[in-house]
Amino acid sequence: MTGSHDHQRELVARIFDDLGRGHGTSLRQASAPDVSWWLPLGSTEHRGISDVENALVSILGGKEAELQSVVLGADSRSAVVEQLLRGTEGVRTPATSVLTLRDGVVVSGRTYLDVAAWRGVAAEARRA
Repeated sequence: MTGSHDHQRELVARIFDDLGRGHGTSLRQASAPDVSWWLPLGSTEHRGISDVENALVSILGGKEAELQSVVLGADSRSAVVEQLLRGTEGVRTPATSVLTLRDGVVVSGRTYLDVAAWRGVAAEARRA
């Protein structure tokens, strides 16, 4: 159980590290084709790997995204990810994502963040 638990935690951490770098390779490899994700911006419910990947990269990619913690549920069916998104001029905002996993595959997620603060981070990233 511990080995599998550690593997799941590393997988989730890698997904968010990749997203922070502006690509969704790990997300694409570790998600169900019909994955769904709720985001507090734009079209809030995204479905299908391409839609989810594009939405998450647009929100988390290209900003300085520092992974704060990854907490996996005892049964490895859920994970909570905390990040700190930073702009180039010091604007910072936390982002928290909650994932549901089935058989080691991401099937859904929800990301929560302060939309006004995120817009400040995004504006700084565009100016950089």
